[in-house]
Amino acid sequence: SLGGLRGDSPPNKCVVHPSSNTKRPRGHQSDWPGCAIFGAAALVSLLLLPLLFLSACTGHRGNTDSPRPAHGQAPGFVLPSLSAGKVALAESAGSVRVVHFWATWCAPCREEMPSLEALYRRHRESGRLVVLAVSVDDDASTVQQYVEAGGFTFPVLLDRYRRVADRFGVSTFPTSFIVDAAGRLVAKRTGAVDWAEDELTILPALAASDGPLAE
Repeated sequence: SLGGLRGDSPPNKCVVHPSSNTKRPRGHQSDWPGCAIFGAAALVSLLLLPLLFLSACTGHRGNTDSPRPAHGQAPGFVLPSLSAGKVALAESAGSVRVVHFWATWCAPCREEMPSLEALYRRHRESGRLVVLAVSVDDDASTVQQYVEAGGFTFPVLLDRYRRVADRFGVSTFPTSFIVDAAGRLVAKRTGAVDWAEDELTILPALAASDGPLAE
């Protein structure tokens, strides 16, 4: 939830009494500037609130101050799979990996899923590209229901406590990393991506690019 924004009235209200003739002491400052500033701040907060959800959702649990990985080797990990057993990043060495951090409660994540599925289906036969969709949801059954309802077939991993997300420096969802065949981080995408249009991001990795980590 977004702390600090509430819909109820502030405890100290600005009340206008037009008929009051009470004189204020010399030097006493009017309440109006403070009220106007408070009201303007509240209005700006309400106007900006919807913008928080347009491109990405911000996670608050875990160490959100973790730095993003520097260009180099991707952090290794082993996570439980939604289907069964556990999956290690190292198991897919030799293939390009899309490590995708998401959640069912994140609207931009849900918007992105169909194009991610299409990307996975285009490349799964060749084996050169692997999609690892890492969910940070609390409840595996919620993830299972969502995946089944959407008909998604890419591997889904469970990172309930966001330990792997923290190792990658992720605090915003969705966030995707492109890991090349040698295990190097070569690209990063924050926010919903149309993978049909952004597939060019992956092509340098397929060619084992040594380029810098791209935003």
